[in-house]
Amino acid sequence: LSRNRYWGTPLPVWVCDQCGKKDVLGSFEEVKQKSVVELKDPHKPFVDEIVYKCECGGDMKRVNDVIDVWYDSGSMPFARFHYPFENKELFENKYPGEFIAEGVDQTRGWFYTLHVLGVGLFGKKAFKNVIVNGMALAPDGTKMSKSKRNYPEVYSVIDSMGADALRLYFLSSPIVHGEEVIFSEKFVKEITSTVLIPYYNCIKYLLSYKENLSTFESKNLKPKHIMDRWILSKLNQTIRDVTVNIDQYKLQNGVKYIFDLIDVLSKWYIRRSRDRFVNGDLEALNTLQFVLIEISKLLAPFAPFISESAYLTLNTSGKESVHLEEYPILNEELLDEKLNIDMEIVRNICSIGLNIRDENRLKVRQTLSKAYVPISDLEMLDIIKGELNVKEVVFSKDEVQGEHIVSSKTGEEFVSIDTLITQQLKEEGLLNEILRGLQVARKESGCKVGEYISLQYQSDKEEIPSIIEKFKEEIKKAIYIKELEDVKNIDEGFEVKIGEEKLTVKILRL
Repeated sequence: LSRNRYWGTPLPVWVCDQCGKKDVLGSFEEVKQKSVVELKDPHKPFVDEIVYKCECGGDMKRVNDVIDVWYDSGSMPFARFHYPFENKELFENKYPGEFIAEGVDQTRGWFYTLHVLGVGLFGKKAFKNVIVNGMALAPDGTKMSKSKRNYPEVYSVIDSMGADALRLYFLSSPIVHGEEVIFSEKFVKEITSTVLIPYYNCIKYLLSYKENLSTFESKNLKPKHIMDRWILSKLNQTIRDVTVNIDQYKLQNGVKYIFDLIDVLSKWYIRRSRDRFVNGDLEALNTLQFVLIEISKLLAPFAPFISESAYLTLNTSGKESVHLEEYPILNEELLDEKLNIDMEIVRNICSIGLNIRDENRLKVRQTLSKAYVPISDLEMLDIIKGELNVKEVVFSKDEVQGEHIVSSKTGEEFVSIDTLITQQLKEEGLLNEILRGLQVARKESGCKVGEYISLQYQSDKEEIPSIIEKFKEEIKKAIYIKELEDVKNIDEGFEVKIGEEKLTVKILRL
C-alpha cells in the first residue's frame, strides 16, 4: 500500500518515536482532535508539520510514505462523493457503476484496485461492465513510439479526415474488445468513403428534391409503397440490433449495423426509388427524410459531429441538438421480418442478374426482353424488372433453358435472362444512353431539379438523331425540355458519349 515517494496521498499513520504506538487517522476532524491543529492541505509538506504527544510522552509523527496512487484510483467511486462523510444516499444509488472504460493495460491497475476496494469495503464488485480497448499499433505492426515517429500525428488525421471518421474506425474494429489493431490512415479513409460520404450524399440528394423540409410529420408516416415499407422495416431492425448490442457493450457489432443501414439506403432504396423522387412523390421524400433523421440519432453517440449537422439540417422543428434527443426505440408496427428477408432475396437475385449482364458485356442501360426468377410476388417482380432493366420478369420454379437464354444460380436463387437484342430493344438501349447523357449535361450546366430548358443537339451519325426524333416527346418530358432542336453546328457545346458515338448538345436556360 505504501510507496516511498514525495507526490501522492500521504499515508495517514502517525508513529510514536518512543513506544512505537501507531494511530491511523481517518478524517480532518480526527487530526484536529489529536493535534489541536486544523489541517487545510493534506499533502506534503504541510501534513508532516502535524506532531502531537503520545500517552507515553513521546512525539507522534507521520510516517514518511505516501499511498500507492492506485489506491486513489480505486477509491474514485466513493471518494468523488466525499463518502462516508456526506452524500451517503447518492453514493449508494450509484454504486456499483454500470460500466467503466479503459485500456487493456488497466487490468492489473484500475480494474483490479476498484474491485479490491469494492469487495474489501462494501462486499461487492465496483462495476457491472467494462469496455476494454486494446492497443493501436504502428502501420508496420510495431508498438507506436515517440522516438521512432512511426505513426501519423493525431491532429493531422483529424484535420484531414475528421474526428468522426477516426472514432468510427476504432469503434468498428476489434480494438474495442481488447485486441491490438494496426493503425493506418487508409482504414480511416475507408470509413469516410463507405459510411460518412454516402450518408452525406443521401442528405444532399434529399435536399435537391425537397426544398420545404418542414412539410413532414413522422407520426403520420404510414407508407404504402413497398420500398418505403421496407426501408422503415430495415431501420427498425437496425434500431433493435444496435440497441441489443450496445446494451451488452458490444460496440463493434452495434456500429456495423448502422453502417449496413446507410449502405442499403444509398445503394438500394434511393436507387430503386429515384423515379419517385424525380416526380416529387411526397411519401418517398418524407420516408427518406425520416430515415435520415433517425440515422442521425443512431449515430450521435459514435459520430457526434456529422450526426449533429445532419439533424439540424433535416429536422427544422426538432430540438436544439441531436444530443438532446431520445435514442431511437423499436417500432414493432413498422418492423416486417418477412419483408426484410424477401428483399434480401431480391437483392441477391438482382446481383446474379447483373453478373450475367457483366459477363456477357450487356450494359445495364441496354433493355432486354425477359428474365425468369424464383419469385412470384408482383411488387418484388417489379423491383427486379427495374433493377435488371428488362421488359418482363416471369416467375419460374426452375432455371430456364433455350436459345439466347443465359442462366446463373447461387444457392437457392437463380436468374435466367433472354439476351437476344432485337432492333426495338437496341433503340430502347440507345434511348436510355441518350437520357443518361442529357441528365449529365443538365447537371454539368448547373440546372436545378425541375427547371425547364431548351436544348440543341448535333451528331454526325444518323442513328442518334433518328432515335431522338422518334422518342422526342418522351425525352422532353424526362429531361424537362421545352424546345428540342436538331442543328448542324454547335459552338461551346457539351459532348455526350452514346455507346461508341458522340452527341453534342447545348443547353439554353430559360
